[in-house]
Amino acid sequence: VDDETVDQAIVVTASLQGAVAARIAEQVTSIKTDKPILIAASATAQRMADALPTYAAHGIPVYPTPRRAAKAAAALSE
Repeated sequence: VDDETVDQAIVVTASLQGAVAARIAEQVTSIKTDKPILIAASATAQRMADALPTYAAHGIPVYPTPRRAAKAAAALSE
């Protein structure tokens, strides 16, 4: 996201869950940027339970598919 040609980022965590998902959430939320970051995670909310509070605390939305995240990103760019 430091690249001036990048306006936003979608992080696809696929089906990561538990402690791994939580570690990724900590890394993503530590990124210092004013640009939107969206998460696409196909794991269920129950399996993402360790990560979801971190994303929520930082105002980072989590979408159940990359397609839904891309639609949200497109809406942000309009």
